[in-house]
Amino acid sequence: MSILTRLPSSEYLYNSVISIFKRFPFASLCALFGTAMAINLTQSGDIAGEMIKQKLLMISALGLPLFIALTVFGESRNWDIQRILLVKFAAVIVMVIYYFSLPEQVIETGVHFLRYWLFLLGLHLLVAFLPFLRGKETGGFWQFNKTLFMRALLAALFTGVLYVGLLIALAAADNLFGMDVKEERYFQLWILIVGIFTTGIFLAGIPKKLNDLNGSIEYPKGLKIFTQYILLPLVTLYFVILIAYEGKIIATWNWPIGWVSHLVLWYSVVGIFSMLMLHPMRQQKGNLWIQGFYKWFFRTLIPLVVMLVLAILRRISDYGITENRYFVLGLAAGLIIVVVYFIFSRKRDIRIIPIVLCCLVFLSAFGPWSAFSVSKSSQLSRLGNLFTQNNLLIDGRVQKSSEELPFEDRQDISSILNYLMTVHGPESISPWFTDSALVALDSIPGYKKPMEVTDFIGFEYVTRWQKEGESSYISLSKEIGSSFALEDYDFLIDFKTPAILDSVLAVEIGEETCSIRLDTIQVQFEVSLSGDSNILKLPLTKPVLELMIAADKDALPPGKMTFIMPGDNFNALVIFNDISGSYWGRDSIKVNSLSGTLLIQKH
Repeated sequence: MSILTRLPSSEYLYNSVISIFKRFPFASLCALFGTAMAINLTQSGDIAGEMIKQKLLMISALGLPLFIALTVFGESRNWDIQRILLVKFAAVIVMVIYYFSLPEQVIETGVHFLRYWLFLLGLHLLVAFLPFLRGKETGGFWQFNKTLFMRALLAALFTGVLYVGLLIALAAADNLFGMDVKEERYFQLWILIVGIFTTGIFLAGIPKKLNDLNGSIEYPKGLKIFTQYILLPLVTLYFVILIAYEGKIIATWNWPIGWVSHLVLWYSVVGIFSMLMLHPMRQQKGNLWIQGFYKWFFRTLIPLVVMLVLAILRRISDYGITENRYFVLGLAAGLIIVVVYFIFSRKRDIRIIPIVLCCLVFLSAFGPWSAFSVSKSSQLSRLGNLFTQNNLLIDGRVQKSSEELPFEDRQDISSILNYLMTVHGPESISPWFTDSALVALDSIPGYKKPMEVTDFIGFEYVTRWQKEGESSYISLSKEIGSSFALEDYDFLIDFKTPAILDSVLAVEIGEETCSIRLDTIQVQFEVSLSGDSNILKLPLTKPVLELMIAADKDALPPGKMTFIMPGDNFNALVIFNDISGSYWGRDSIKVNSLSGTLLIQKH
C-alpha cells in the first residue's frame, strides 16, 4: 500500500503538465509542433510539401533549446513575465527570418545543413552557461548542469521502458487480435514518445530557483562511482596509448596519421568531462587524488595537443582545408585556450569550457572566417592551381584537355569537384565555367554532376579509393515492386547469366529452346531460338554508360532498364533487373553479370 501511495495522482500529473507549459510555453509549442511535423514526414506526400515540413521540423528543433535558454536566463535575472515574452517574440522573428533563408532542399545542401547543426549545438551549449554568466560562484553552474545531465539520463531510461512496453502491446494487438498495424506506426510511436513524453520529463526537471543552487553541495554517490571507476580508467587508458604512440613518432620520426586526432579529442573530452564531474569534491578532505588529477590532467594535454596540431596541419598541407579539418583545428585551438587557462590561472573557473566551445561553434558557423568560407576558399585555390598546372585555363575558362592528365591530378580534381558541388553547389565553380555549362548541370542528378564536369574537362571521374590502372565498379539495378505494361508477347523468361563467363543459359519454351548468353568479349547480350540461325544482339557499352549517367539513385525505373531487340523471325524484349561489371573510361567497360526478364514474340 505504501508503494501505491507514492504513485502520482492524475491531478498531480495534470498540474505538472500545466506547470511545464506555463514556464516553457514556447519550448512546449516547439516540441508539439516538431513532433507533428516529424510524424507527418513519415507519411507519403508531395515532394514540395515534404521540403516545407523538413524545414519546419528543423526550426522547431532549434526553438526548443533557444527558448529554454531564454527562460532560464530571464529567471536568473529576475525578469518579469512581460520582459521575457518580449525577448521570446524577438527570437520568434529571428527564427522566421532564418526559415525563409533556408533553401528548399536544405538537407541536400551541405553548407546550410551543416550550419544548422552548428546552430543547434551552440544553442544547447547556451542552456548550460547563459543563466550563470554573472557572479563568482561556480557551484550553482555545476549543480544546474549536473541536474540537467541526470534528468536527461532519467528521461532516456523512462523513454526506453515506455517505448518497449507500448511496442510489445502494439505487436500483440496486431498478432493476437488481427489489427492491421502498419509498419510506420512503430516509428511514429517512437517519435511521439521522444517528442512529447521525453521532452516533458526533461523540462519538468529543470531547476527553478537558480540563485539558490550556489549554496547546494549535493553530490550523488553513483556519479562519483561512475566518474572514479569508469571515466578515469578510460582517461588513463587513452593517455597510455597516446603517449606510447607519441614515443613511436619521436623514435621513427614519422608524421602522425590523421586518425590520431580522433583519439586525442576523445581523450580530451572524457578527461574534461571527468574533471567537471569531480569539481565540487576537489576541496574536500580525503580527496587529494582529485586535486592531483586537476593539477596534472591539463599538463598531460600539452604534448597531445601538439601532436594533434601537427597531425591536422599535415593533412591541411596535403589536401587543403575542409569543414571537418577546420572543426578539428578549431577544437585544437579551443583546447589550447583551456589548457593555458587552467595551467596558469588561479581561479580555474569551469564555466570557461562551455563558453569557449560555444564561441568557437558560432564563429565557425558564419562569416568570412567560418568553416564554410575558409574551406571553400582553400579548395577553390587548390582546384585553380591544378587547372593552371595542367594548362586547362584559356582566358580564365576551363577548356577540354588535349592530352591525358596525370592520374594523381585527375584524382585530386575529381575529389575537389565532388566536395565543392556537394557542399557548396555547382555555382561554386562558376569562375572557371560558362553559364551555359552550369545551367546544363541543373538537369543532372546531384552525385553525377562532378562526373559530368570531369567529362567536360576530358577525363573519366576518378574515385578517391581508385588506384592507377584499376577499374571502377558498375552496379545498376531496377526498382523493386515497379510495374510495366506489356502485351503481344508469347513467352516470359526470368534469367540470370551463368557464373561461368560466356556460358549459354538454355530455357525450353514450348517445343523450342531459347539460348541466352552474355558475350563478355564483345560486351553484348545475345538471344537465339533453336532452329533459327538468327541471333539477336544487344550491344551493352553505350546503354550501360548512359544508365550510369542517368541514374539518380541506386534503383532505376523499369523503362530505363528495358530494351527491344527486333529480329526477322522473332522479337525479344529484355528488362534488366541488375547489371554489374567494371569500367576504365568512357568507352571501356566490362559486364560480368546480368539478370532480368526476357519476353519472346514470334512472328
